[in-house]
This record gives sequence, C-alpha cells and structure tokens, in this order.
Amino acid sequence: MNTTTPPVTDHLPIALRAYAVPKIQALPDPHASKAKRPIAPASDWTLIFDTETTVDAAQSLRFGSYQFRNGDTLDEAGLFYDPEGVTPDELATLCAYAERERLYLRTRDAFVDEVFYKRAYQLRAAIVGFNLSFDISRIAINHGPART
Repeated sequence: MNTTTPPVTDHLPIALRAYAVPKIQALPDPHASKAKRPIAPASDWTLIFDTETTVDAAQSLRFGSYQFRNGDTLDEAGLFYDPEGVTPDELATLCAYAERERLYLRTRDAFVDEVFYKRAYQLRAAIVGFNLSFDISRIAINHGPART
C-alpha cells in the first residue's frame, strides 16, 4: 500500500494578453483577371455604441448611446432604448436628456434599421464597442436556431 502524500500544488490564475498581426495583402493587379474581387479600401466612417442592461440574469437592453463619425468629425450622436426595457418615467428622462444635449432619440429597432444597417453597414463603417459581442447581442431584433 502506497502511503506517500502527493506534493502540494498552488493553483494560481494566469492572465495572458495576445494580439494577431494581420497578413499584409498586396493590392490586386488591375490588369489581372476580373474573377478576383479587389479589396475595398477602409472606410472613414465609425459607429461607436454601448448598451445598458437590466441587472437580472437576462441582462435585457434598457438603453444605449452611440456616436457616428466620419474620421474625426462627429456626424450624429444619440440614444436608443427598448420600449419594454424602460418605464414611462425613465423614457421621460431619456427624452429630456436627449433634447437638452441635442441628441437623436430612437427605439432600438429604429437604431438598428436607420443607423446600424442603413448607414453604418452601407458605408462599411468600423463598429466599435467596449464589449462588442455582448452589445451587439443586446440590439438583436430577431433570432432563431442555428442549423440542426
């Protein structure tokens, strides 16, 4: 019978930060076959947005804020909200703040349709967020199952 005690092991958390270096792609030869699609130049437009959510497990959208920029120039700034995520008093506060600060105020659906898709997507804008995958999931207007 083996009575040896296993060695004591310290389990310490490890933090690691890494980044990927993009591969530099040469611009396509304009005289080459048209079968290859040229790389589109980067857009000067940027959509920056953030969302605020409920504190329960669902973390449903309450409201968010955004700026739409062309280079360093602010083109539009505003707030958006989920009509089911704010009370009438909170909506009145958002309206008053938006009016005072000269911000656009939209529902989430209007923000997605008019700003996210109609402007940012069409202009190939860079989309910037502090927790982008979470924020994009909060502004989703529809969802469905993946392939089964």
